[in-house]
Amino acid sequence: MDKDALTAALIEQIQRHAANVTVATAADARRELTRLFDLLESLQAVNWLPPAAAPTTDEPAPALESATAPAPGERTAITVAAAPAPAACADEIPAPADAEPLLTLPDPLVAGWRDERAQYIGRFRRSLTGGYLDQAVRVPEGCYRRMVPQPENGDWVRAVPSEYAADGAPTRYDFTWLKSAPLATPVRTAEFLPLQYRADLRSHVVEFSDPAYELPVIATVREEDIARFRLAKGDYVDWSYYVGKETTGGVAWKYSAYDAEAKRQALYFHKRAQAAAASAKPKPRVADAPAPRHPRPKQVLREKTVLLVAGDDSNVAPKFRAMVMARGGELHLLGNRDSTAALQARIRHADFVVIYTQESSHQHMWDAKAYADKRGVPSYFAKTSDVKNFLNSYHRAVNKLALKIGSAVLAPDPERPA
Repeated sequence: MDKDALTAALIEQIQRHAANVTVATAADARRELTRLFDLLESLQAVNWLPPAAAPTTDEPAPALESATAPAPGERTAITVAAAPAPAACADEIPAPADAEPLLTLPDPLVAGWRDERAQYIGRFRRSLTGGYLDQAVRVPEGCYRRMVPQPENGDWVRAVPSEYAADGAPTRYDFTWLKSAPLATPVRTAEFLPLQYRADLRSHVVEFSDPAYELPVIATVREEDIARFRLAKGDYVDWSYYVGKETTGGVAWKYSAYDAEAKRQALYFHKRAQAAAASAKPKPRVADAPAPRHPRPKQVLREKTVLLVAGDDSNVAPKFRAMVMARGGELHLLGNRDSTAALQARIRHADFVVIYTQESSHQHMWDAKAYADKRGVPSYFAKTSDVKNFLNSYHRAVNKLALKIGSAVLAPDPERPA
């Protein structure tokens, strides 16, 4: 075979590939045409020798059979239209008359079937379970969740039939995400909800939060979903619903035991990471941090004696003692086993009586109150050992007693600065 025959064969293949280009085969056709053009260009650069039997002549060779090779790096220009038209082949499939040229499409993503129903390209529309490609191809929930990335409502998706029924209709598809073009959708999904059983409702329910409601939404799970997913109390599900119809949605997905455990661990570590990030704030340097101030309490009980009427081996006695001593006073303790005479003797030497009602007996409680009022000693029924309540009660009791006996000398206010 000479150089002209090889050139004509390559040009014929180029024209046949170019004539059969469609949207679906554009990528493959481009690769084949690139190889053919490279072969044709390399063929022209070869120093082609004449056949051995042909005699040599001094006549100049035709331009296409020039024995001079191009310089390194130089590319030979090839004009396909100047080549002789190839003869028609019996097995050549002519391009359909209504075929769309590849380069004339403003957007190759046009919804519809392609290549004699070999694939469908359309926009994904989300539904409560799965979705549709322009209401033409159903996208099951399982296929939707296996897609990477998962399409949003409005994205372009390709569906290629993988299984067919007896009548030739496709029953299964392989889905591929093509292009992002999100649109608004009324479908919402509450993810990873535990299934609960309400005895008062006698049905299974899910509880989730919705931005439109202040309180959590409680939705009843239909018996059809219970039977279809074989749900039981404690299972984790995804609940899909339309906006404004939160309680009339349905179960879209059930998590297996393995997936539920993996999801719980992922949420746990995600919350830990968020907590660590929130607490990882730069701490001030020791030199810049202000020194902690522990002001000395005011000595409002200086040279005062406080009597605590409480139970034997009282649990609050150490706290009251520290509270009184820090303010310059002295604390005496009276238990339930002490006699009435001891109670009266200690009240006579006390400046303030604290009756702790949580531990003191009723007998000591009322005896201490009556004898303190009789002796003019201020008293206070304490339910807690809070410092603020103790100081406020001391201030009120002392001032009340001072007004009662007509004294003009008032006790200092422990909360008022000196």
